[in-house]
Amino acid sequence: SSLEQNIDYLKTELMQVKSEKEENAGRLSVEFEREHDQNLVLTSIVKKLQVEIGALQEDLSKQDAMKEQVEVNLGAVQAKYKAYKKEIEEEMKEMNNRSASAVQLERKNILEETMLSKSIIRELGEEAETFRRSADDAVSTVANLEQEINDMKKVAARN
Repeated sequence: SSLEQNIDYLKTELMQVKSEKEENAGRLSVEFEREHDQNLVLTSIVKKLQVEIGALQEDLSKQDAMKEQVEVNLGAVQAKYKAYKKEIEEEMKEMNNRSASAVQLERKNILEETMLSKSIIRELGEEAETFRRSADDAVSTVANLEQEINDMKKVAARN
């Protein structure tokens, strides 16, 4: 009788252990499915971010090219300005030989042209600075997105 009681007890324990194992297996299966779904979502997000980074890198390359062109244009304008300034200085020397009123009128015209040239150079410098800032912002954005992708990869690897 004691043997039968032990057998019944062991059967009950065995059934309980089996039931717990089945519950755990079901719970693990659900958790695995959930993590698998999360990984699929993260993978999709990472792919989208990689596409966005590619587009931003392309935009950055275009902005770099535009920035270089602005700098080339600025250099050309500065060279023209120096040549123009030299020409103005030569004309000033010639004007010293003219009458006082004619000299004053010439100086006024030259001064206006010089101011206009300086204004154009200043505007080109501001435009170049704007392109530089825009390129720097794009580099920062690409770096931030790359960091986010790396963080998501780490989360996906942990899951």
